[in-house]
Amino acid sequence: MTEMAKKETRDPLLYSFSAYDQYACLKPSLLLIAALLFLSRSYVMPIIAAVTRFSGSTADLQNILPDANPVLGYLLGVPALALLYASIKRTPTSGRFVRWLWNNGRSLLVVITLAQSYVPIRELLLSVGPSLPSSSVADFLVVLVNAQILIFALTSRRVRDTFSQFPEPI
Repeated sequence: MTEMAKKETRDPLLYSFSAYDQYACLKPSLLLIAALLFLSRSYVMPIIAAVTRFSGSTADLQNILPDANPVLGYLLGVPALALLYASIKRTPTSGRFVRWLWNNGRSLLVVITLAQSYVPIRELLLSVGPSLPSSSVADFLVVLVNAQILIFALTSRRVRDTFSQFPEPI
């Protein structure tokens, strides 16, 4: 990254002081973290379901956003989990893989979102008819949220700036 690009993304007037971590790099926004959690929902939903069951709830959260193909859901959730991991491990002592993952995070976010949109769009196209099954509503919501994540990843300066910053190695 050139000095000009570093200077542009670290402009103190662009983001508040609290938006930076102890290494003077932008922290991932709550919206970015929420997007990554949504994209890793195949892993997150069972954890949330277990926690709610443990607290006494009888709601079956597994059926809120069912995957038409659970194996594919787990496979496509791995890159989002890897980006969540990289956001936690973003320190000066991080290895090359974490640095590579973070520096390519925006592109990965776009690819993950597009890949995760394929199955629900296919299911929606196959279910078109006089009466739509209830899973079509869930598929439609997944496509809608994925579209929002895609727009966010492609247009947000904060996302671009966050993925362009990584603490310098010690």
